[in-house]
Amino acid sequence: MNEKERQKFTVKQMGLLDDKIKHIKGRGTSIAIIDTIGTKGDKGFHTLHGAFRGKIFSKDVKCFRQSDNKDTTNHATVCAGIAVGQPFKGYCIKDGKTVSIDYKRGVAPEAKAKIFLVEKNYGFLQALSEIRKENFDVVSISLGSETSNARSDITKKLQDLSKSALVVVSAGNYGTVEGVLYPANLDEVIGVGSYDQHGNEARYAPKGVDTFCYGEVNAPASDDMNGLLQWATGTSMAAPAIAGLICLFIQCAKEGKYVTEDDKEDVLNRMKQKKNMMCILNKTFDQFKQVKPARLLEEASTAENFKKWFDSIVKGIN
Repeated sequence: MNEKERQKFTVKQMGLLDDKIKHIKGRGTSIAIIDTIGTKGDKGFHTLHGAFRGKIFSKDVKCFRQSDNKDTTNHATVCAGIAVGQPFKGYCIKDGKTVSIDYKRGVAPEAKAKIFLVEKNYGFLQALSEIRKENFDVVSISLGSETSNARSDITKKLQDLSKSALVVVSAGNYGTVEGVLYPANLDEVIGVGSYDQHGNEARYAPKGVDTFCYGEVNAPASDDMNGLLQWATGTSMAAPAIAGLICLFIQCAKEGKYVTEDDKEDVLNRMKQKKNMMCILNKTFDQFKQVKPARLLEEASTAENFKKWFDSIVKGIN
């Protein structure tokens, strides 16, 4: 991929979206995003960015801070932009020059989103407790630590949360050195590794993850009113892409018009079990394991095809 192609490589080019499924944008779904505290914007999250303007407000951002330490990488803005960013006309900087880029959308721009910002060693448990009080469909977590730092109270909270929501966690960027980080290594969550921009498993992605997605992409980067995009790399970027994709599948389930309300509840309960969702995600992989759900989503989004789609992928898997 040359520099010109890389500049245009956003969520649209991941293969996660297709013109045929423009109407599937996560409508009626909800996602909680846990990430690290930033330096600018509302409570460290850049709500003024074109990707979030009119969608995510100060009231949707909760910050758990113990010290004055701040993350300077725009990490939360990037991850949220991949998951739920709105379309906007953006730009990037190349060799000191401004290059225009149209950001088509994040994976699930119509999903209701809330942001929970924590410090490395503070706030994670509190954020999980807050999230558990609400009925989120998906929780996206792009942080982790060595397995030796695992905490029983956090593990119990995640296990409890996984009973009501699908929890997606980035697996870390230490390859075989550290392996899958905590809490992505827990059985109850979906641990996500990263493809590089060529569609190969990234050299920094650990082995033993549940699934992969692109983790190298241009994404919203700051509160610049003109919509700055930056090139972001890591499993942290792959996790919100998978979380957004799950929102699209859940929308399909919620809008399956052929089912009764009782059946719909059963469908959704099944879909929120990790093993069933993993089956659905795996069905979207081609032989090179690149996520290409357009065909499946298109089939699932119509009432006449939904039953066939659901029966072939989920029903009977318990």
